[in-house]
Amino acid sequence: MQAAKSWAIAAGFFVALYALSFSYDLNYFYLRGGAVYDAGWFSWLANNAVSWPMLNPHFIGGNFLAIHASFIFFLTTLILHPVLSIPEVVRFSLLFSLWVPLFWLSIFLIVRRYWLATLFTFNGLNLAMLGFPHIESFIVPFGLLSLAVFFRVRGAVGFMLALVPLGLALSIREDAGFHIFIWITALLACQFASKGTLDRGLIGLALIALIGSVGSLLLQKFMVPGGGGQINQIYFGHPLFAGLTVHSLLHRLVYWSTRRTYIFLPLAIMAFIAIRRWANSKFLLVGIGVALPWLTLSLIAVASSAGNLMDYYCFPLLFAFFWPLFLAEVLNLPALLNIQFAMGAASTLMFIFFGVLPFVGDGGLHDRAPWTHLVPPRPSLITATQAAIANNPNSIFDDGAASLIVGDLRSGQFALNDTFTLAQLSAARTYIRFVTPPAAYIADQAHVLDKIFSACNVIPSTRLEVCQRTSR
Repeated sequence: MQAAKSWAIAAGFFVALYALSFSYDLNYFYLRGGAVYDAGWFSWLANNAVSWPMLNPHFIGGNFLAIHASFIFFLTTLILHPVLSIPEVVRFSLLFSLWVPLFWLSIFLIVRRYWLATLFTFNGLNLAMLGFPHIESFIVPFGLLSLAVFFRVRGAVGFMLALVPLGLALSIREDAGFHIFIWITALLACQFASKGTLDRGLIGLALIALIGSVGSLLLQKFMVPGGGGQINQIYFGHPLFAGLTVHSLLHRLVYWSTRRTYIFLPLAIMAFIAIRRWANSKFLLVGIGVALPWLTLSLIAVASSAGNLMDYYCFPLLFAFFWPLFLAEVLNLPALLNIQFAMGAASTLMFIFFGVLPFVGDGGLHDRAPWTHLVPPRPSLITATQAAIANNPNSIFDDGAASLIVGDLRSGQFALNDTFTLAQLSAARTYIRFVTPPAAYIADQAHVLDKIFSACNVIPSTRLEVCQRTSR
């Protein structure tokens, strides 16, 4: 009876967190204005992955598997196909919003405390990822859930059940297995050093994770046209390490120390306790080692978004963030839960602290205060918004409006950061955009558009406005 009550309460938490996450995602698309790259793009792929290789929307061109081996989109297309009567971004949000409650579930299975699992779920890294919907957000909850299920069920049944979330994690991106392999291998190393034994089930999960990523990379390289070059574009550059200087490295380290305290303060707490209490906590330092490969790659990254650990780019560090929690499970050291609590509280507080300070700036985050965007749009607003942007062949769209109709965009109707050509501007009669103020980095281009399309009217029952051309 008590067990049934416990799981009923857990189900309530799961549903509540899903509702909040779903509301946030709908708010993102319909009230604040989303982004074509990548939320709108992903919402289209999640509904339209019906060919090999996985074709992109026609205005983007090429195939997505050449960028990332995200086979998960084939599965989401099968799942979402029966609900074609609702807009694509709503269908996408129905599935995407599951990452938050799944994260909570993976932690709850370990700690068995509802509110503690909630605190750990809303750590600073997850709050940063919440602001920019991306499928990479699922990699860590699936990875954690795999081990949580394995630890709770055990035996052959536990191993087989653990393969389900592990397989889903591997289907999201080609490098997912590498992160999970490093994490589980580090746990095994600590287990062997402490107890002189190795858990064969954990060995099996680690090897499957490694094989999964190696297989994805080989498939991408040899079976997908143009596949396998994304890491050079984002991290190594062309030519290799172009522009990498001592000054750029120091600048990035300073940026991390001032804008990413929600990541590095918890890791510093773990390292400090490991050194301070070496005899009983030395294995905590291995958790820092789990973070080092991704931190090193991020430090030298050519792309600023990757190097600055913006939004979802921090996701592999969550395996290091939850190192005390899973180390406690492997070594049977429940006292480590106190360290995890300190790290979780520090991360959440740092994100909130820097999110509400007006003089700090956005810190490279898409949403500094996601807790203020949890009220969902009315169904009538969603319907009116979709109707307003449909069938406008002579219009151009801002990022938010375009993200809702990625599959229907024609060449020239959307330009990243509103950098339309003169020909595209001349061909357009109207400019449809969200009424939210433009981001600072496109303010100059927005000013140009305001001069050309100056007669603006809010479209009833939406957060959109349509601006008529008034000059050439």
